[in-house]
Amino acid sequence: MRKTQIMSEGALMCTLTLLLAWLNQYSGFLLETIFPWLYAFPLLIYAARYGFRFSSLPLISTCLLAVLFTSWTSFFYLSAALLLGVVYGTMVHHQKAQMQLFSISFLAAFIVNLLTMFLLAGIFGYDIQEDLAEIDHLLQTVKGIQLPKAESIFFFSLVLLSFLQTVCVHVLAQLILIRLKIQAPKMKKMNQISSPRWLGVIILLIWLLYFLQSVVELQVGIQLLIQSAALCALLAAIVYGALSIFTYLALRHVSKRMVVLVYLLLFVPIVHLLFALLGELDLLFGLRKAMR
Repeated sequence: MRKTQIMSEGALMCTLTLLLAWLNQYSGFLLETIFPWLYAFPLLIYAARYGFRFSSLPLISTCLLAVLFTSWTSFFYLSAALLLGVVYGTMVHHQKAQMQLFSISFLAAFIVNLLTMFLLAGIFGYDIQEDLAEIDHLLQTVKGIQLPKAESIFFFSLVLLSFLQTVCVHVLAQLILIRLKIQAPKMKKMNQISSPRWLGVIILLIWLLYFLQSVVELQVGIQLLIQSAALCALLAAIVYGALSIFTYLALRHVSKRMVVLVYLLLFVPIVHLLFALLGELDLLFGLRKAMR
C-alpha cells in the first residue's frame, strides 16, 4: 500500500512538472526566461518526503517525457532545475544543516548553470571565447577606469546567477515545506547568522591584491583569478551588509515600504558599495551582534 502511494505521488509530481512546462510554452517561454527554478519544486517536495532512492525514478521519467513534449532549450532548463530540486530535497530528507544545505545547493546550481550554458552554446553554434574577446575589446575602449576582464565578469555572472537562484529556491522551499508540514531544518534569524572574522580578513586581502594589480605586472591567468575573486568577495560583503541593514530594520519595526526601498537600493550602482562597506564592518567588528 505504501509503495503504491509513493508511486502515485511520484506520477503526480511528474504531471505537475510537465504542466509547468506546458504553461511555459503557451506563455511564450516566459517561465524559463524569468523563473526557471520553479520547475524544481514538485520533485523537491517529493525528494524531501522520500529521499533520492524514490525520487530518482520520477526524475528520469520527467526528463524523458520532457524530451518528447518540449524544445531543446526548455529541456535543458527543466532538467537543470529538476536536478537542483532533487539535490535540495534529498538533503532536507536527511536533515542536513542550513549552511550545508545552502552551500551544496549553490554548488549544484553553479555546476548545472555552467554545463547548461556551454551545452546550449554548442547546440546553437555560439563561440563563447569569441564573444568574450569582443566584450574585452569594448571594455578596453573605456578610458580612465580599470574594469575587470570579460572572463572574470562571465565567471562572476554565473556565480551571481547561481547564488540568486539558490536563495529563491531555499527561501521558497522552506515556506512550502513548513506549509506542508514536512520536517525541515529551521532557518536562522538574520542576527543569528554567523559573521566570521576570517572571511572579512580574506576579503580585505583580495581587494588589496585587486588594487595592486594596476601597479604590479602580473600574468593574465593570475589577473583573471584575482579579478574573479574580487568580484565574488564584493558579493559576499554586500550580502553581509544587506543582512546588517535588514537586521536593523527588523529590530526597529520599520514599515514594509522602507524594507522594499532598501531591497531596491541593493541593485543601484555605487550604493551597493555602501552595503559592501557595512558587510565588511560586520565581518570584522560584528555589527549585528551589537544590535542584539
